[in-house]
Amino acid sequence: MGCIGPNESKLGFDPKVLQDKYRAERDKRLRSDGTNQYVPLDQDSLPDPYIESPITRGPIQEDIDFLTMGGWGLWWDMVLEPDKALFQTELQALGWNEDSGRWIGTTSRNDQIRAKFVATASGPLQNAKILRFPRSETFKEHSFHTNRWDYGYTGGDTTGNLDKISDKRIGIIGTGTTAVQAVPHLAEGAKHLYLFQRTPSSVDAQNNQLTDPAWVASLTPGWQNQKMENFNTIVSGGQANEDLVNDGWTHIIRRLSVLGGKDQPSASADNALNRQLADFEKMEQIRARFCGRPCFYLPTFNRPNVILVDTDGQGIDKITEEGIVAGGKSYKLDCIIYATGFEYSVNHTNRSSLVIRGRGGLTLSEKWKNGASTLHGMHRRGFPNLYIISLLQSGVTPNLTHMLDEQAIHIAYITLYCMNRHINVLYTAADDESKWVQTIVELGKLQQDFVKECTPGYYNNEGKESELVLRNSIYGLGSPAFIQIDGRYACQFVIITFMLDSHVLRLLDEICTVHQVDQVTRGLRVRV
Repeated sequence: MGCIGPNESKLGFDPKVLQDKYRAERDKRLRSDGTNQYVPLDQDSLPDPYIESPITRGPIQEDIDFLTMGGWGLWWDMVLEPDKALFQTELQALGWNEDSGRWIGTTSRNDQIRAKFVATASGPLQNAKILRFPRSETFKEHSFHTNRWDYGYTGGDTTGNLDKISDKRIGIIGTGTTAVQAVPHLAEGAKHLYLFQRTPSSVDAQNNQLTDPAWVASLTPGWQNQKMENFNTIVSGGQANEDLVNDGWTHIIRRLSVLGGKDQPSASADNALNRQLADFEKMEQIRARFCGRPCFYLPTFNRPNVILVDTDGQGIDKITEEGIVAGGKSYKLDCIIYATGFEYSVNHTNRSSLVIRGRGGLTLSEKWKNGASTLHGMHRRGFPNLYIISLLQSGVTPNLTHMLDEQAIHIAYITLYCMNRHINVLYTAADDESKWVQTIVELGKLQQDFVKECTPGYYNNEGKESELVLRNSIYGLGSPAFIQIDGRYACQFVIITFMLDSHVLRLLDEICTVHQVDQVTRGLRVRV
């Protein structure tokens, strides 16, 4: 973590002692197998609880302008007509056809879709995982993973009210961000809830507030963007005149008051150290608050029916026919719920179950075998007219849908611009892609010392340092700075080939007028 500035007399304790404690807790959790300690959950044997009746249809063949994969969540019916969506259908392969300038997609239902532009938004949490631990062939009672929630067993619905487990002893493995969605509801519904914890999360009260009807009546058009931008500024370490969200997320940053103004890059070496010093002052028992995503379920741990099983960083010992053994002690259970997370640090093909072949038959996984290579996270050289929305080399904010909204606006603008001007192929210039990768790597190094001292997790590739981890990291100057780049992005795809110079100049002038950008930089290349 580097040199600690304030001395013992200023802090009231010896930071070196606490730093040694952090390292001891990290070291006991380090494993030689790294990400190989996990195995994919066999989801084929688990029914999807959200499919009430399977859809039956024949294969389709279509030639369309734009194809998007994933990104649905629970809000698809707010923005799309159902006849434009193919539900219960998996896009399995995408191949670029140079002659037609189209992507050809094939699906699990033998569909063939030809699209001029494609966007994939499968997300990093596609495949559930569990730890490799000794287990009997079958736990004789009930079990499931949180991503295949069994409401038939627990009762209730997505709002809670789990009314069928009042006589049950429930064990849940994991207390991190996968568990936080479920633990409070399980605690309310179960007779006993056992939480098996390997590494504590930073736990606070979220302090959600009731919505004031008078406040709702006072809202003016554009209030949603104002609130999103205000939240993003504060949680990124910037300054705002007012906290429009005012909950546990923003309280963390405001209470620590260690990050600089909105114009100061949040990934600077000084800020990385300030984060650490803030944790010393907060006297966290195990690790730095910023080593993992905060979880807001503090009141749950105070319930008399909740037992937090501390495994001293080792995880559970094994699963038997009757329950779980941890720390040499057996816990008899009626149900085991896996909150063990998702495969995050795997290649794109494995994560999305989609094989993408660009120019010359090159697959995306082959291109990324030594780490991601993109321009601004969304574009990849050799894969024309393709947008991939992901966290890699992109901007990230805790309010994930804010960044998705920014990226969607950007994609829509560039796509419509090209289509309205009969621009057929859009692709990334090699030097601009390599410069962006170098930017990501250099910014990642600013926090490398801090991150490597964290307890193992997906943040630091389970404690395994490598150049690949740096290449696959996010944009290090924070999401507000990334959004500024994204907003000017259309001014960066300005190299035109096979066109007259006069046409090029007109196009450059038109793009930059729209975005009010004076300095034109090279980015994406288009071909008519």
